[in-house]
Amino acid sequence: MAKLLLSGLLRGSFIPAGKIRELRDLTKYKRKLTNQVSSEKNRFQKILEDANIKISVVLSDIFGVTGQKIISEMLKGDYQPERLLYLVHGRIKAGREEIKEALTG
Repeated sequence: MAKLLLSGLLRGSFIPAGKIRELRDLTKYKRKLTNQVSSEKNRFQKILEDANIKISVVLSDIFGVTGQKIISEMLKGDYQPERLLYLVHGRIKAGREEIKEALTG
């Protein structure tokens, strides 16, 4: 390899310009952050399911508006599934009984 390089038969490696390298670094960092957020959301959903709260069955996105309201009320400490039903947005397709069952296990 060294002889070929000295003979001029090998091309040098491509080194992108500084702006392109910065852009690549930012893109990699954004991808890393996105993966971390997804990982933490999955971990949180697993913790809820381990606690026998199957909210992901009735909500398509537990981190949407309705899911966030329900989770914040649960975190306040006074966990009453009947009260949480009033936080459910009107566009949720699941019925009130299904939601109550998902919240109580």
